[in-house]
Amino acid sequence: MYPHVFMATRSLPQPETVAWVRELNSRWIVHHGLNQSAETYMAHLDATDPTRLITACERAARLVHACEPVEDPKPWFYAGLFSVATVEEAEQYLADHWFTAQCVPSLAGHPKLRVPLEKIAPKTGAKVARVRKALSALE
Repeated sequence: MYPHVFMATRSLPQPETVAWVRELNSRWIVHHGLNQSAETYMAHLDATDPTRLITACERAARLVHACEPVEDPKPWFYAGLFSVATVEEAEQYLADHWFTAQCVPSLAGHPKLRVPLEKIAPKTGAKVARVRKALSALE
């Protein structure tokens, strides 16, 4: 369903992985401007901590490959990208993107970003749990 996503990013040098993530982010249609928040976040990391930008992009690529080929890779991608965000960064860049914040284990319990899983549809909660588990495996 999303064949253009499943390129061999695991063997790309770091600058190409960052470029791949930026290109993919710019092409996707997402809700509530998540792609713009992601682009602004990547620009922030590029200016303040390029090492974390590389890590974030590598995680985004790895999580895209961790999801099933028939599954929408966007939740996995954005969770990987924001997985290195500090709480302050998440408050700034994920304030309108509760699903992505819930997928990142280090952000899920934060009071300003938290949505109780019991208030989320079971299917959505299961996806959050799968993405969290995949992210935890990267640690």
